[in-house]
Amino acid sequence: MSLEPQVLPDEIIASILYHANRLPSRIQTLKSCSLVSRAFANPAQSLIFSTINFDISRTSRFLVFQSLCATLLRNRTLGLYVKELQVRSDSPDVYELHIPAFNAFRTLHNLRKFTFICGLGTGSSANKHAVTNRLGFGSEGSAMEGHSGPREAEEDDDDSLIGWPQFAKTNQANLSIVFNRPSLRALELGGLRNLPLTFLLSFLRLEHLILNSNLTADLSQASGSDTQLMVLSNIKLRRLTLREVGAGLINAIASMLAYKPDGLKKLDLAHVRLVGVEDFANAAWNLVRIGGRALEEFGWEGVVTRPNAFKPIDLTPHRSTIKRLTVSVTYRVWFAEPQVLADLQSLLRQLAGPDSALEVLTIRASFAGSSSSSSSFSSSDRPTGRNRSGSFFDITSDPEYLEEWAELDKILSHKKSFRKLDRIELEYVPSSTTPSKSSTQPTRTSTNSSILASTRNSTSTNSSSGSSSFLLAPAPTRAPAELELTYWWQDTAWLLSSQLAHTRAKGVIVTFGESRSTRREWVVFDGRSPPVSPSINGVVGAEGGDDGSGEVLVGRNGALEDGNSGWLPMRI
Repeated sequence: MSLEPQVLPDEIIASILYHANRLPSRIQTLKSCSLVSRAFANPAQSLIFSTINFDISRTSRFLVFQSLCATLLRNRTLGLYVKELQVRSDSPDVYELHIPAFNAFRTLHNLRKFTFICGLGTGSSANKHAVTNRLGFGSEGSAMEGHSGPREAEEDDDDSLIGWPQFAKTNQANLSIVFNRPSLRALELGGLRNLPLTFLLSFLRLEHLILNSNLTADLSQASGSDTQLMVLSNIKLRRLTLREVGAGLINAIASMLAYKPDGLKKLDLAHVRLVGVEDFANAAWNLVRIGGRALEEFGWEGVVTRPNAFKPIDLTPHRSTIKRLTVSVTYRVWFAEPQVLADLQSLLRQLAGPDSALEVLTIRASFAGSSSSSSSFSSSDRPTGRNRSGSFFDITSDPEYLEEWAELDKILSHKKSFRKLDRIELEYVPSSTTPSKSSTQPTRTSTNSSILASTRNSTSTNSSSGSSSFLLAPAPTRAPAELELTYWWQDTAWLLSSQLAHTRAKGVIVTFGESRSTRREWVVFDGRSPPVSPSINGVVGAEGGDDGSGEVLVGRNGALEDGNSGWLPMRI
């Protein structure tokens, strides 16, 4: 008998680490796995370091970030495992406190996504002084490596922003290295001012670019050089997200994308909230017209205070290419006029026609309003926010709000339009202004989910094509108040879905959009869909794991059916 230790196959080790990586305490578990043997060490470390997320505004996190950077510099092999890095700070001055730490960016040779946010909040010098005192930096702080002296006053004295020229030379060099990594596929930037035009040009070689608010570029630089023309001839950008950026920056990107107008496939827009909405919309339309001729996905975040703010944008020329439309809407208790879906209705009218390519319509709904932390609500009240009279408002009990959804159903049910429409997705997006969790009391238990499903199945509205059935995934394990909010959204979304019974879509998918690990999806079928599948693990048409993940089996008239069962599992 051989006394040599048995080595587990790589497949088994990979399976063990895969499940360990899905646990709530995944980091600590993976650390323990890395100490089992050499066979576990490298695979476990690759998962530990694959995604790094730091908000270094907090003193404790900044110290941990410095420790991590020191580790990456000592053991450069670990840097090869980092696939995604997020660094955020409410106070931009914090980035100048320990410049050598950013030298660790040079070890990230396989980085695929980089997020760098400079003070989008209420950053102030107080945070800088607190971190400085904790780290032991004194009067010699301005003499750190590569620092050119005290940061000059910003043009508008906004402490939450920083200009690229005010960065230390070493930080500029390290960030430039990351920006130009051949492995980089996605980049998110925010809070930087006067970013050099050369960087903006180089970003077009990425697959996904996200530009957040308060980001500006130095557009005064000369253009048309041989280097810039070479970059423009090699544009690879397919996804672009613009969140409250200026019209000048949008126009600059549009002129660059004009060199390859059929390359951009997805565009997400969130316009300026208060001032400059028209300028943003005009610039966005210029971008769509010049640089987005082959758009397949379009996203728009509507604001109830400015209905039809996208008016300059006309998607009619793109209705034969756009396959997915995503619109974010917000219900606010202090507005009496129900005009939340105005943008969505207008956009759909633009896309209506026999040649419409729309396959998926996603509606992301959030609810905003003041709340009282000292009150509770019964099962008849809805945790959406309080109105001026102090009672909770419920859009499903207001005929005027429901009329908007009826009009939406009318648009989507046109016989000569939206023939390729496959599904409608309703997603709840939690709002920071919803009632606090401490203010709510549970009125149902998790066992009510099956009762709720059966009740809806028996009371569903009959349409011309047949009776609708409701497929409900298991309720996730949450706090009582969170469960109540989930159940409220189930009720609300089910009623809203019933308003869309005549559309050409084959199903409505409803999502409680908190996070990938906890959200659940369920489907409303009509008579054109296959019958509901047998129960799996005691839940009709659904399958879930202990970690909150699961699958919903979705039938779609053969379009997405597999060849065997007629059902396609959709990972949540």
